[in-house]
Amino acid sequence: MKLSLPSLLCALAFGLALTPAVSFADYQPAEFALEKLENLVTLTPAQRKQALHIYQNLKDVMDDMSPAERPAKGAQSRQDALAAIRGILTPEQQAIFDRAPPRLGGGAKSDPVMQALRLKIRTFVTDFARTSPEIAAKVGTVKKAVFLATGSMATSNGDSDDPAAHPESGTNMVSVTGSSATKTFTIFWAMNPSGEMTVTKVENTTK
Repeated sequence: MKLSLPSLLCALAFGLALTPAVSFADYQPAEFALEKLENLVTLTPAQRKQALHIYQNLKDVMDDMSPAERPAKGAQSRQDALAAIRGILTPEQQAIFDRAPPRLGGGAKSDPVMQALRLKIRTFVTDFARTSPEIAAKVGTVKKAVFLATGSMATSNGDSDDPAAHPESGTNMVSVTGSSATKTFTIFWAMNPSGEMTVTKVENTTK
């Protein structure tokens, strides 16, 4: 079933192990989280009311954090919410819930699709930083490019069945060490429906 939310804005956190979950810049509304769960399983009215309450509590907690804090600081809150949702489901519903990743409303521990997406974006951004004449003009011959989790953002208009896994644009920061200087750059990129990425803008964000 296609998600009806017209827009989706998410911050992508890229750790060295590429394991952090995707979290929303404006944390997802409780109704949206509930809709994803209902795409997986059919809820009774009582389950729906309980789930909405759990998701709203999670949103309230996450809204008190900045997007940059949520991947790490909000991890336990998200895990607690997933456990609470699982607790209101029947065994048959739990089996379905356990197989689906959180971005689709489930509680699976791993998400190969998002891990592959994070790796793809990370590789694209660092490769661009290493070979960009524009960046080389500011730092000299590039010796090292380090991907930074800070400032990572991706945007989708929600047209696909799985918006989080098909971003249309995004920004990522990279620290580049060259022969004459070390500077931090923000790379703005776009991704077409085929998954091909292009850089749309580069900003020197060195403080």
